[in-house]
Amino acid sequence: MRAHTHNDQLDVTLITQLSNEDCVVVEVRSEAVKLYSVSMSFNSRKDIRQLEKVRDYTKGNGLIIAVDSNARSKMWHDTVTNQRGKILE
Repeated sequence: MRAHTHNDQLDVTLITQLSNEDCVVVEVRSEAVKLYSVSMSFNSRKDIRQLEKVRDYTKGNGLIIAVDSNARSKMWHDTVTNQRGKILE
C-alpha cells in the first residue's frame, strides 16, 4: 500500500506483511536512498520476535527503529540492565 507524502521526491510504501496493531513498517525510497522505518510498541516477548522478522526482511538496507520497549540497558546509557534489555541487546 503506497502512502501519500507531501514530498513528491519520496515514495513511501506500507509493508503490510510486517505491520500490525503494535508495529508499523514502511519502505522509504528516493532516487538516492532506500531505507525502512519502524515504529513499535512492545507488549510481550512476541514483539521482540517481530523485530527480528523486520531485521531479517530489511537486511542490507538502512533501518530506523523507534520503539517503546520498556527495556533498560547500560548499552544505551541507562544505569541498569533488565531482562528485556538483555533480550533486545
